[in-house]
Amino acid sequence: MKNIKNMIVVGGLCLSIACSAVFTLSPMTVYAINTIEYETEYMEPIEESDYLVNQNSRNIFTKIAKKAVKKAINNKARLVNFAEKVAGKTVAKNVNKFFTPITRALKPLLKWSEIPGQAVYDAIFRAIINAGGSRSVAANVANAVREVLGWTLF
Repeated sequence: MKNIKNMIVVGGLCLSIACSAVFTLSPMTVYAINTIEYETEYMEPIEESDYLVNQNSRNIFTKIAKKAVKKAINNKARLVNFAEKVAGKTVAKNVNKFFTPITRALKPLLKWSEIPGQAVYDAIFRAIINAGGSRSVAANVANAVREVLGWTLF
């Protein structure tokens, strides 16, 4: 255990009102002196194995996610229809318009051991930007597809 005295200095101005209704500004400094006790402890770095508590149930969700991504790649009409249900007609039209870049972005994710939703979003967002879409269109489409795949609506 170590004892350290910390001094916190807060600078500012104090506005005071005199009885004669004259406003004066004067500098104000506040000191707080506290004695804090603390101890340091080394923590091991975080590893992937720390999160593999229930690996069997996790594999089931990974299989479901990969199957949903495969169906999204192979079924343009279904993806567009579900995107319309989730996010509306405008987003569905953009999913239809940018379907080829979306499928090209999703195919490499099938090689991953796990597919996080943020990775799906990032891949689709990047693909639409690179295909000439605006940032707002890319964000809306990426959110819609991520939601469709997240709910595994296929």
